[in-house]
Amino acid sequence: MKKLILLSVLLISCGKDKDQIDPNSSPRLPELKEAFQKKQSEALDLRDPATGWLSISDCDGMIWAGKYSCSLGESSTVNLRASEYPDQLGRFDRRPPPFCWTKEKGDQGSKTTWSRDMGIAGLIPGAWCKRDLKLLQDHAAYGEAHKWNMGEPLADGRAIYSPGVIGVLYSAIKNLGGDANEKAKLPSFYPPGLDDYQAHLQMMDIWLRGEMKDSISSVMRDRIKEHANREPECPFYSYLNGLYTGSQDRTVELLLSSSKPNCSYVRSNYLAEWLFVAKLTLDQFSVL
Repeated sequence: MKKLILLSVLLISCGKDKDQIDPNSSPRLPELKEAFQKKQSEALDLRDPATGWLSISDCDGMIWAGKYSCSLGESSTVNLRASEYPDQLGRFDRRPPPFCWTKEKGDQGSKTTWSRDMGIAGLIPGAWCKRDLKLLQDHAAYGEAHKWNMGEPLADGRAIYSPGVIGVLYSAIKNLGGDANEKAKLPSFYPPGLDDYQAHLQMMDIWLRGEMKDSISSVMRDRIKEHANREPECPFYSYLNGLYTGSQDRTVELLLSSSKPNCSYVRSNYLAEWLFVAKLTLDQFSVL
């Protein structure tokens, strides 16, 4: 098993690491900052007053709660624990009650209570941006106790965390000051040719790992180029590409040209996605 993990690390790590590049100043940054502040005010009016979530009925709600939380930074008032099971610390549903699947009624909006994308694109990023170490520790403890089956029913296994998701989770814990765990070394794989939500999850994984290391492998860089070229109107993909080219001009233009990010994986909650990418972009220039 150890030999297999080592081989996996070598396979995905080959090639020189690519470091993030400080971006050249964009002339439209003041416009983006103003638009961001207006949309944050809009979000305050729209969000659920009890939880801070922008959508409590969406069965992808955790993704948008996590991204919206990131747009607020460490001072975020989004309560990610609003979808935590009251009697099972560290176990989460896709949204606050009523949950998306129950033993009594089955599918109430989703075929499972949780999935890997809720973790890698919602809960982990949201907690990372809030610097909520305890939430991540509780989530990892639940995973360890349940052999990383993070939801029910077993169905097609979409709620079982892959080694890559586990690796990102423990890397976040370590980087936030928690205990080091060998599982933080578990790699992700980055095959070409993905699209839609699968490409989004791949890019969120790459973004998180880049956040923690400030560098990525050449294979990850290849995937960023692939998806940025495949969906040239998607602000998030443009932002990731800009991290390693030194220019966010394209990202700024895309954000200012439309309030609905033109990304295949965004089918609802455009506001959360827009705010997420705008905050990341503005933070690169330290203008907030």
